[in-house]
Amino acid sequence: EACAEGRVGRVIFLSSGGTVYGNARRLPTREDDATEPICAYGVSKLAVEKYLGLFHRLHGLDYVVLRPGNAYGPGQNPGRGQSAATVFAYRAFRNEPITIWGDGSATRDLLYVEDLVDAIVRALSYQPDAGGPRVFNVGTGQGTSLKELVELIGRVMGRAPEVRYAPGQ
Repeated sequence: EACAEGRVGRVIFLSSGGTVYGNARRLPTREDDATEPICAYGVSKLAVEKYLGLFHRLHGLDYVVLRPGNAYGPGQNPGRGQSAATVFAYRAFRNEPITIWGDGSATRDLLYVEDLVDAIVRALSYQPDAGGPRVFNVGTGQGTSLKELVELIGRVMGRAPEVRYAPGQ
């Protein structure tokens, strides 16, 4: 409401590249695939997307939704538990075991932070046609399994990190 009243030029909302889709029926996931969140975080991200669409229709509020993959890069705090790439690398370089929930086959679309910033900058100048798309997945389109991620970190380090597997949640 404040954005509509204040005549904000455009809202760029960073949603979620995974949780809004839930258990994806195909990979890579497309923007027009069904959204079936299976956690509160995904529901809240999707709710904001829906409100932006509503405020666009009711008040003309301009918006673009970006659904980024798993962003990683410099400055990310590994203690927050976000991004397997950051957490795994941090633990491996400190000679701490990496915990993988499940068998390690779960995949992530790993997105370097500079590529996410590029997408945000592009969203600032994007001019959709009437009825044009306003929601964009941002990622590589390629999944990396957690096992593959650990192997990659091991190659960079020159030694295999210790991995512990825990029952999937």
